[in-house]
Amino acid sequence: MWLMEADSTPRDYGFFQFGIQRTGTTLIDATIRKHYGYWKANDHQNFAKDPYNPPPQQDRMVWKHAIDFPDKFEKGVPVVLVYKNPYTWAESMAFRKGLGNGAWNASWGHEGLNIYPQPKPGWNNISVPQQGVTNIGQIMYVLKHWCNTWLTYAEEYPDTTVLIKYEDFLVSEKRQEIFREMEQKFGWAKCEEEIDLLEHVGSSQPITQEHINYYLEGRPTDERFYKHGKRYIQSINDILGNELITRLGYEIL
Repeated sequence: MWLMEADSTPRDYGFFQFGIQRTGTTLIDATIRKHYGYWKANDHQNFAKDPYNPPPQQDRMVWKHAIDFPDKFEKGVPVVLVYKNPYTWAESMAFRKGLGNGAWNASWGHEGLNIYPQPKPGWNNISVPQQGVTNIGQIMYVLKHWCNTWLTYAEEYPDTTVLIKYEDFLVSEKRQEIFREMEQKFGWAKCEEEIDLLEHVGSSQPITQEHINYYLEGRPTDERFYKHGKRYIQSINDILGNELITRLGYEIL
């Protein structure tokens, strides 16, 4: 590949990955490592121009949760983009430590510009003990920003970009198709074994049949999400818009 780390434990860096927090980026990254042996290149030391220093600061890294196109990034290299159903993603952010996982403040802070600040307590908030307050409007504005950035990139570089809908990754037949596409676009050797679904990676919930059914159903289930009727659902629809939700391949609730 075009990038290899020269140290005592060489790694092949075969792709870049981008996806907002809690959309399955760790799962897909781990699956690629297991079946193809490639690591994501986002945090590679070469971007600091000195492989012997500690990893560079955030403004010198190509962060996988970036909502804007990184300055230090070569367009046209293999890129994997990951996204999830906005309704179930919102529920995950509110009730499964979404805001405390993956430096969410760096996403909404937009490289320190603070363009999507956490609003003060109000009607659009979901408060969870020991978890904090999630404002549905705020996280949707950040998600929409990510979509505007990376869906546009995918359209500009279709031959080197694989766009993954998380729910498709959970279905075996579709998962195999996703990796056939990676092999074809990235020039990877064909994996002869079936690409399995890892049961547990990182800080995510274990992937049980219940987990799979929930995401394939595509709608929030926690009664707290519906505490105020369809207020949160309506907020998601209003901010993202029907066109974007449909473009992502989801039914509008």
